[in-house]
Amino acid sequence: MKDGDRIMTRTALNTAWDVLRVLLEKENTKSFVSGQMVGDKLGISRAAVGKSVRVLRDMGFQILSVPSRGHRLSEMPDLLLPPLVENKLRTDHFGRDYHYYTEAASTNVVAKSLAPTLETGSVVLAEIQKQGKGRLERIWESPEGGIYMSLFLRPDIATQEVSRITLVIGEAIAAYLEDISGIPAMIKWPNDIMMKDRKICGILTWMDGDMDRVNWVIVGIGINVNIERDYFIEKELNTAGSLKMLTGADFSRVDILTGLLGALETGYQSFLLDGFGKIVPRIRLRNYLLEKEVAVTGPRQRSKGICRGIDDDGCMILEVEGGGSYLVTSGDVTLRNSRKI
Repeated sequence: MKDGDRIMTRTALNTAWDVLRVLLEKENTKSFVSGQMVGDKLGISRAAVGKSVRVLRDMGFQILSVPSRGHRLSEMPDLLLPPLVENKLRTDHFGRDYHYYTEAASTNVVAKSLAPTLETGSVVLAEIQKQGKGRLERIWESPEGGIYMSLFLRPDIATQEVSRITLVIGEAIAAYLEDISGIPAMIKWPNDIMMKDRKICGILTWMDGDMDRVNWVIVGIGINVNIERDYFIEKELNTAGSLKMLTGADFSRVDILTGLLGALETGYQSFLLDGFGKIVPRIRLRNYLLEKEVAVTGPRQRSKGICRGIDDDGCMILEVEGGGSYLVTSGDVTLRNSRKI
């Protein structure tokens, strides 16, 4: 469903998804299942089943229908629909409460509006974002073929620890993307994932709380998956890229999303149970900025220097020109003297 504009009634869409769930059941994926059986299981008429099959075909599903035998899925579109995600999800909490949109202005904005009803692990996802944002209100290009989602959390941590969540999430994403692609993935402190010097993923973390406690954290995640090279050339996004662009292969976004949610759940639970200190060494190994000249833009000043590492609290250690160093707790970081690629 679109955010605002409704293409079909929610009831018709939910019914189609229920029919899809039945067709996805293991015992039905290699054989035909009769419309009568589907209808009996869902408590709807055969005519309603037929209507739902037509809705699914309009979405891009290839469904074989044979008189007296029934229906069978033969091919599925690369959409992140709830039934497809549920079918492959292996988490305890992450993604179990799943809010799907074909289009949204920004998943972070939607998640914030839903905050009173969400729980740790809730996911808000859109196939396309019209007003996706990065740090400092920059536009995050969000065309078809990516994964654009917001992960909702209610951590029992101090407010000053929230920035660590960005790095914990970043490390889990980098490790997972490296595992599925075979390409080293690095963290450009504090919130970008780089592969072959291309930005593949961006993270934007919002929080609500006060000095004493955190009410909620929303982690916006954008991953360029099956976006073609020509898109980045056309948009003059010279340092961005996608998994398809780097590998030449198409990826199942459902497989990536469900696998990633598992990796994120494991990483987040480790952070809560074992502490940030257990994860810092892995973050340091993925420090894309290590020993590079950088410029840091903060709320009140701009500093230049060399990144000498990441400290135990997740701050960047910046050695400034003229000697001396200090800890950068937040800010926008850019590479100096880096060439366009």
